[in-house]
Amino acid sequence: MGAIYTQIGAKQDRSTAKGLDAAVDSFLRAAGTFRYIHENFTNAPSMDLRPEMLEMLVQLMLAQARECLLEKLDLQSKENRSVDICLDLAQEAAHLADCYSQVYQIIMNEAVHDYVPYSWISLVQVKKEYYTGMAHYHVASGVLHEEAAKMSAATKDTLQFLHAETASTQLDIRLPKDDSERRLLGRAHLREALVLHEECQRLHRMCRELRGKQALAAVLRTAHKTALQAYANNENEDDFSDVLDPAQVQGTAPQNL
Repeated sequence: MGAIYTQIGAKQDRSTAKGLDAAVDSFLRAAGTFRYIHENFTNAPSMDLRPEMLEMLVQLMLAQARECLLEKLDLQSKENRSVDICLDLAQEAAHLADCYSQVYQIIMNEAVHDYVPYSWISLVQVKKEYYTGMAHYHVASGVLHEEAAKMSAATKDTLQFLHAETASTQLDIRLPKDDSERRLLGRAHLREALVLHEECQRLHRMCRELRGKQALAAVLRTAHKTALQAYANNENEDDFSDVLDPAQVQGTAPQNL
């Protein structure tokens, strides 16, 4: 039953809000089915019903449901995308990347890894890098969208929150004080997005089965091309600060689906 719900979710038209809602519902039903088996059957008759495998499937279904919700937000905001919506998209993308990172960690468990197709592992890696890249791209789009002096208090609060403090951060800008810092922060996020989208394409090329997925290849190429064009439009060859890495984008607080 869980597999059937998964197939139903995968076959929905994700170019419409209605199709995305149906996909979310199906993926959540699949997750619920796998969770029920996990909690009620202790003696697994086969490897695909072991607790570790079922937990991986639950988290994978939840990640796909969240992915559809992100796609819905992206779809509904295309015509009127303010800086605040860009930052919302960034946080949701960062959270989704964390979800796929969690799935990947579970898959790498010895009890799971040997029983999962290599293409699944590769796709989870691709999605983790892709959505991390999209998080940086959306931050850049928001920051470059509006002058620093015109940013609302709510926007400034969001910018302060979404930049995670890490030891590896080199660019010490969280909230730009002026337009010079705003452009510098935006370019740094665009450059990071480019690096991550290039890594996506590399991971995609490394998996023979994924190389045959033309739709996936097109999505990855488009994301890279869009980030590259945005970076070219905002490039400043005279600013050596452009070599500094931005802070990582922090996702929204986890919410139950």
